[in-house]
Amino acid sequence: MYFQQEGAISEVESSFTREHEIKKAQQEAYQNLKTLQKSHQELRDTYLEDLAEAIVLDRSPNLADEALAPVRAERSEKQLKQLISREKMRRMYRKIGRTLNKVAGKGLSRTDIPDAAAVTEGPGDPDDPKSWKGPWKSITNPTEIARAVCKVNARQYHQAHTTPFGSGLVARLVGRRGDTSTANALLQGTIPESLPSSTMPEKLKVLNTLASPVSIASGTAVITPDDFRSTYRVANEGTSSFQSGRHIGHYKASLKDPRLVQLYSQMMSIPFQIGFAPQRWTKVTDIMLEKEPKYPRCHRLHILALFESDLNHAKRIIIGRRLLHHMNDQNMLPPMQHGSVPGKHCLSAFLKKILSHDHLRLTKHSGAFIENDAVGCYDRLVNNLVLMLIVKLGLPKSGAACIGDLWDSVVHMIKTSYGISTVSYGSTAAQPLYGPGQGSTCGPLFWLLCYWVIVQSLDPTINVAKFESACKDIIVEITGVSFVDDSSLSVTSDYIWDPNLTDIVHQLKEVEHLVARLAALSQHWERLLFTTGGAINFQKSHWYLMTWLWNNGLPRLATARQSSAHMVLTTGYNMLQDIVPRIEPTMGYRTLGVYVTPSGTYTKQAEVLRGYAEFFRDQLSSSTLTPSEAYCCLMLYIRPQISYPLPCISLTETQCRHIQAPVMEAILPRLHIKHHSPRAVIFAGP
Repeated sequence: MYFQQEGAISEVESSFTREHEIKKAQQEAYQNLKTLQKSHQELRDTYLEDLAEAIVLDRSPNLADEALAPVRAERSEKQLKQLISREKMRRMYRKIGRTLNKVAGKGLSRTDIPDAAAVTEGPGDPDDPKSWKGPWKSITNPTEIARAVCKVNARQYHQAHTTPFGSGLVARLVGRRGDTSTANALLQGTIPESLPSSTMPEKLKVLNTLASPVSIASGTAVITPDDFRSTYRVANEGTSSFQSGRHIGHYKASLKDPRLVQLYSQMMSIPFQIGFAPQRWTKVTDIMLEKEPKYPRCHRLHILALFESDLNHAKRIIIGRRLLHHMNDQNMLPPMQHGSVPGKHCLSAFLKKILSHDHLRLTKHSGAFIENDAVGCYDRLVNNLVLMLIVKLGLPKSGAACIGDLWDSVVHMIKTSYGISTVSYGSTAAQPLYGPGQGSTCGPLFWLLCYWVIVQSLDPTINVAKFESACKDIIVEITGVSFVDDSSLSVTSDYIWDPNLTDIVHQLKEVEHLVARLAALSQHWERLLFTTGGAINFQKSHWYLMTWLWNNGLPRLATARQSSAHMVLTTGYNMLQDIVPRIEPTMGYRTLGVYVTPSGTYTKQAEVLRGYAEFFRDQLSSSTLTPSEAYCCLMLYIRPQISYPLPCISLTETQCRHIQAPVMEAILPRLHIKHHSPRAVIFAGP
């Protein structure tokens, strides 16, 4: 027996690789790596030559004939030159990227959580990091990071539960997926009769909007081979997707085989035709991005969800593209919304704000504005409301059932610098999750649908901003300006002056008149947004007043002290009033990447642009960029960054020269041009 055991042990030991053999193999691999690195350029050139010939033969298979070898060689040479040029451009862009961003992100490697063990006075609730005022502690263990992030993310996706369609009577009547008999009757025009008389007026307006008839989009839940080709032909192969192995490049390669195209288009259609979510589609990877670099507090991480490529593109084809085009064709898209709307740009949104300020300054009329800070956006879209809206617009109920099943079955995993976690979270009965997630191709459309409901439900009797031309023939009325969830509301004054009152009394009454108007509009907007699942943080919002003081016939904008007023509003079901912060009309505030000043002076924006120029100078001075690379960096990176706000703001020549000075200080020596060369020569055209 002893000999048998000893023989067995010897046999097991012989099956393992000896330590010295492992070290020898490691040394050989290292030597092989060094050998390949020495000849990496020759190996790369050989690969590109073979790739060029393969591309030529793929485009023209008849060139494989030896009789056409000269033609094949000529075309391969042209293709090789193109590949080499692209390689050179990629290397240049990577080098420029390293120059401008020397601290590249490598994923989340730690996070900070409230230190519940610390003994402090009134630190708050450690389960609510947003309100925590005590000390923080850093965790680096992958499992602990995943658990902490899962807890915060689940809470983030659960925010809309306290809204009318998330919980309460309306939520119970329409159901979690908006597919009950009451929900169907509501879409047909019948409002539930069981609502109490104390129901919020804004909630009734939203229900009336859902019950009103709309134009229905044509189409089915079928993805044709042509739809598949047109979608993946323009898809960016560098787009990340879920870690299942089905990279987007796999689907792009399948475009060459009609049988695979037919197979994939059918497989992508079946879940939407039957109304279920395949298990592979329910797996989602959450990538956490730091909102504040080097300060990865668990509640200051931005969630970017990675879905399966075929799921995202199926939603794009069946829901996003068809319904968005239908809304655009039927003029259903609200004019005040500029985000995710075809043909509209971010510049147009803040240009409207600037033109509103300019009009009030030129005509010396008074107005009031509020900049709302919405919370969550895509993370607060309520499932049943969104599903009811897409069915109302013509999506088959089986397609809505597929999306509803997907949202209820989704499993989120966390990706950090250590890899994808085994810890996960998902929607449960005790803590249901809401929203499509940031990264879904249908997220912008779903937000537009809810935004359309808000605008359609606005009370027409509430006064908004009115702008008249000098001849009184053109009158423009606007409620405000929005870009996705960033909304600005505005009102103007129509106060009638009483000749029996003094100017000081008139001014006080006009200020009260404007503030009351703006408060009524803002509160109405907040309640409509809350009804559809959203929320506004009035503590991070601000408002300002543009009213005038006259001295010997000369007007000037009144300061906050000279036109004293405050605005108090409520949020959601909370009846406690929040005081909305007020800013001076001469103070610049950031909106959509531009610093807007109601008084028309853009000193703050000039300082910011000067900072961009100084950063470019500092990074370029210590870089090893060649003249051509430095010029490319100037034209493709720094110049667009500086010129972005210029179409909508006004800067003096002195300010422009001050902004440009650091750029010229850095770029001219790099291009071997004397710094004192005449600017007329430097900026001369061809």
